[in-house]
Amino acid sequence: MGLLGVAMLSTASAVHVYWARGGQRGSAAAVPEVHGKPVFTPGAAATFTVAGALAIAALTTLIAVLQSGAEHRANWPRLGSAVLALVFGARAVGNFRTVGFSKKLKGTRFATLDTYVYSPICAVIAGCCAAAAK
Repeated sequence: MGLLGVAMLSTASAVHVYWARGGQRGSAAAVPEVHGKPVFTPGAAATFTVAGALAIAALTTLIAVLQSGAEHRANWPRLGSAVLALVFGARAVGNFRTVGFSKKLKGTRFATLDTYVYSPICAVIAGCCAAAAK
C-alpha cells in the first residue's frame, strides 16, 4: 500500500513540474474559485516548491516502505510518513470553505473535481503514508 502512495505522490510532483514549466492542461481546475475568480494565482516558483515537497514526500514514504521489516530502521522515515498521513488527511477533510470534503463552496469546476478526485486522492495518500509509518 505504501508503494501506491509513492506512485501517487510522484505523479502529483510530476504534474506540478509540468505546470511550473508552463503546461496548461488541467491547470484551470487546479485552484479553488470564489465568485468565478481563483482564490490565488500560483507562480512558477510556488508550483516548483510544491513539486519539490511532493517529491520529498514520495522519497520519505519510499524509504519508510523499504525499511519496513528491517531489523535496524531509521526513525525519521516512519515519523515523516506519519506526519504526511496527518497532512494529507487534513487536506482531504479540508478547510470548511474552499477545499476538502468539508468545503461549503460548491458548483465550480474545481469544487466538483475536489469532491470526486482531489480529496479522495488525498485520503488515499494519507492511508498509504499511515501504512508506511507502521
